[in-house]
Amino acid sequence: MPLGQARLVRRGDDVSVIAFGAQVREAVTAAERLAAENIHCDVRDLRTLKPLDIDAILESVRRTGKVLIVHAANRLAGLEPRWQRLSPTRRSSGSMPR
Repeated sequence: MPLGQARLVRRGDDVSVIAFGAQVREAVTAAERLAAENIHCDVRDLRTLKPLDIDAILESVRRTGKVLIVHAANRLAGLEPRWQRLSPTRRSSGSMPR
């Protein structure tokens, strides 16, 4: 696994879904459910947070125009503080319905 190089898990043009660790599987499950509703997610597995593959994130978000960050980390140590430096975000937290 190359450090700092995100992996494209699923290609889509409607929304970028950025995840890492155990949350990648959750993101793929959600993307599969959304595909049934004709919403196609571009799912990226970051694999590492430091170094962070900003280029892969931005390439995806520029194409879709929307981003969803899926993580289970706290607000100080996860991806969210790093992402907020790049772009203003609307924050939503909670569990995904099963």
